[in-house]
Amino acid sequence: MTEAELDKIMQMSSAAIIAPAGHGKTEMIADIVERSTGKQLLLTHTNAGVDAIDKRLKKRKIPATKYTVTTIAAFCIKWCVSYDNTACFNKTLSPLNRGEAKAYYAQLYRGAKKIFETAWAGSVLKATYAGVVVDEYQDCGKIQHDIFIMSCENGLIGVAVGDINQAIYG
Repeated sequence: MTEAELDKIMQMSSAAIIAPAGHGKTEMIADIVERSTGKQLLLTHTNAGVDAIDKRLKKRKIPATKYTVTTIAAFCIKWCVSYDNTACFNKTLSPLNRGEAKAYYAQLYRGAKKIFETAWAGSVLKATYAGVVVDEYQDCGKIQHDIFIMSCENGLIGVAVGDINQAIYG
């Protein structure tokens, strides 16, 4: 990514970066975090993705105070467990129980969406983060997309990063 392209992205309220494998999307995420004036929320789908982003940021010596990197599910779990009444979140379901896993994740994302539809959650997000970057965005389902859009509507600068040719899910 050129300096001019990065400058343009940093001035936008939202952006999508679509690039093929090996093009340097993780490096672009590091550039965004490094240039940001506030803390960035970095979300991805897998623990391997979290590890890859975290290693890149540490390699570039970007202070951990400039970002939080986690999976989308872990981020939603934190909110749903903390605000289970708002989320209508049944804490007795377990993602580790094969018979309950599908129901668990369905209620998780529905619950997170309910939370982020509230003004107070948007205020907390905006007070905590300047922006949100979702890596591997092509693998987001509709409800995950809705959660991301709500974050942007609550004042966070949103950047979606991905490659449709690397989509894992239909």
